[in-house]
Amino acid sequence: MSFVIKTKIYIRAFRLPFLSASVLPFIFGSFYPGQFNLIIFIAGIFSVVFTHLGANLINDYSDSKTGLDWKDKKFYGFFGGSKLIQEGVLSEKFYLKGSIICFLGALTAVTFLAVQLASVKIIVYYFVILFLGFSYSHKPFQFSYHFLGELIIFILFGPAVVMGAYFLQTGIFPSYPAFILSLPFGFFTAAILVANEVADYKEDGLFDKSNLVKLVSV
Repeated sequence: MSFVIKTKIYIRAFRLPFLSASVLPFIFGSFYPGQFNLIIFIAGIFSVVFTHLGANLINDYSDSKTGLDWKDKKFYGFFGGSKLIQEGVLSEKFYLKGSIICFLGALTAVTFLAVQLASVKIIVYYFVILFLGFSYSHKPFQFSYHFLGELIIFILFGPAVVMGAYFLQTGIFPSYPAFILSLPFGFFTAAILVANEVADYKEDGLFDKSNLVKLVSV
């Protein structure tokens, strides 16, 4: 297998184009305060990127284990998962190990931030985010299967990342202005999720996956 083909496979597996959904609001939240620490910003970007990638991988792993992605093996690009497990290109083990490595990488960056800023709160806040990202589709909670998927995505890609970036630069949390400015990012990313749910409506119904699209269609 050529280097170009392998690269395309890994880009698809990690869903790299979707990193803009977390990186852009983090950048916005970092520059908004008017004061800027480059080292803190870089460490923050690392934590955001690795957390997002880990969540992407564990999502594909979980949807494969439940059998959901096996009901529709077609890759739609912007809709659904990478479907590389279903195509026999990568294994479930690859996705599980990859997600763990990414989460550990993010935790390393978060620990660095906590030491640099002398704040244990950073680690506490991060574990809340990690829990939500991991449990979005993984058992036992599987929030995306129980009408909470849109809310979790709104929080993680809106208030959490913008207010988190603001907090790293200023030490202020919560911040009402940062929260207001995070809303467009959260709603936009949640809207992308809803578009995915429309495309996956039939398959989701087979597994009793409850989401906003199912709710409004009843």
